[in-house]
Amino acid sequence: TQLLKPIILNINSPGFPLRESLALVDMLESMPAPVITRAYGEIASCGFVLFCIGDERYVGPNVSLMYHEIAYGIMGKDSEIRNYSEYSKRVQKRIDKLIKSKTGITLKKLDEWKKPNQDKWLDAQEAVELGIATDMLY
Repeated sequence: TQLLKPIILNINSPGFPLRESLALVDMLESMPAPVITRAYGEIASCGFVLFCIGDERYVGPNVSLMYHEIAYGIMGKDSEIRNYSEYSKRVQKRIDKLIKSKTGITLKKLDEWKKPNQDKWLDAQEAVELGIATDMLY
């Protein structure tokens, strides 16, 4: 049996659109090879989710990581907006479960981080201490 070379994903991102990010998560999760994510600069919003899917997750010493609840802008009829809001809650639960399964951080902790009007910022050392990152890059 031939060992698969890992997929290495270097990330520096203020975030991506949600659907496109989840498509990339699905593609990487479906790969038989291990995924290694490495964070540089800023890793925020969906960039944070993408970073967390790594089987191994490394951070540069100067990285800033940010997590928050799903953010979206929508126009339409009241019923359409309420329908999208309910859908967003289900997607948020899936994202939180994915992060928990990869990092071990509790759903309770993620809920604390998603308080209204709050973004949770972490530095590299905090990310390692919390298990968000496996280790420092150097």
